Amino acid sequence: MSNDGATFEVHNVFRIPGRSETYVAGTVKSGEIRVGMLARFALRGAPALLATIRSVERIRDSDGRSNLALALDTPEDGTRTSWKDCCRCGDLLSIENVANQSPEPTSTSVTSLAGQEPRQP
Repeated sequence: MSNDGATFEVHNVFRIPGRSETYVAGTVKSGEIRVGMLARFALRGAPALLATIRSVERIRDSDGRSNLALALDTPEDGTRTSWKDCCRCGDLLSIENVANQSPEPTSTSVTSLAGQEPRQP
């Protein structure tokens, strides 16, 4: 993979009531997640789900394992529902540099290297 992207393995997808973000918990499999990247989840036979990464937070799952949670900017109810309904444990997200994209949503995120603590902007 080039320096322009990353792969993120999904462990869980959840929402926090009252917030517009959808949270995708998991681990960075390759590459780096940084400010200006876009989360893409490919769907078979349908357009990909795309979302802005607003932040990266370190969390612990119910088994005590450390994960990262990507806060995806999903302002519409339908978009939030699509992310929650479509992404499953073990799925991979492509994290892409917006500069390499055709005109699509922009992204902001916090830098995170696989196995390292996220840095705040």
